[in-house]
Amino acid sequence: MIRNTAWSPLRCWLRFSMVCRGTPYIYQGEELGMTNTDYEIGEYRDIETLHMYEERLEAGYSEEEIMRSIHAKGRDNARTPMQWSGGEGAGFTTGTPWIRINDNYREINAGNGSGRPLVGLPLL
Repeated sequence: MIRNTAWSPLRCWLRFSMVCRGTPYIYQGEELGMTNTDYEIGEYRDIETLHMYEERLEAGYSEEEIMRSIHAKGRDNARTPMQWSGGEGAGFTTGTPWIRINDNYREINAGNGSGRPLVGLPLL
């Protein structure tokens, strides 16, 4: 189980985002503290990421440099299926999702049974 102190950066970010210019929003599991994940190149589905990988390989970049960039800026890192539960398929599907579920779905999910309300919503 994740301790409350692990959520401090999320709480700080949520509070800060409410005073920034523009319309604040919560996007794809942020209210649960869902995190990005690092895939291997064969697991990515984003065409732009796959093309950039090939272009940079041809330009002489090392695979390590390219993957570091993809992990920092790629879109699929944050497009993981919603983590509804710690059960099979994270409660998202009984089938095969279009992209791999984040490995931390057993610890971070909407129905983790800890009795803790959704991480971000009480702050709003």
